[in-house]
Amino acid sequence: MAWLSVLLADIAVRDYAGEATGDQLWHLALWTDLTRRATPAYAAAPATLLALTAWQQGQGALASVALNRALAADPHYRLARLIDHALRHGIPPNALNGGPTGNPTP
Repeated sequence: MAWLSVLLADIAVRDYAGEATGDQLWHLALWTDLTRRATPAYAAAPATLLALTAWQQGQGALASVALNRALAADPHYRLARLIDHALRHGIPPNALNGGPTGNPTP
């Protein structure tokens, strides 16, 4: 888990993981466990992925808690701030249209 936390610090790896994450329950369990175990220095990425997954699964309260953890670890974490903005303004998760990077799928 520590190894994965460190890898997720790379934005390309984080984005790939976010695009591969969907509505399967094990995705939520993975990001929950990783967020719980992450040290504060590496908590922003897994907590943001947990927020993204929870948001996609319609669990807004869990997404908000995960965003709080991500932003406590790094108040300037861009993807966490984007998801937080989307949640606060009622934007549906399908607005991402292709993943957390916002690149449309072909």
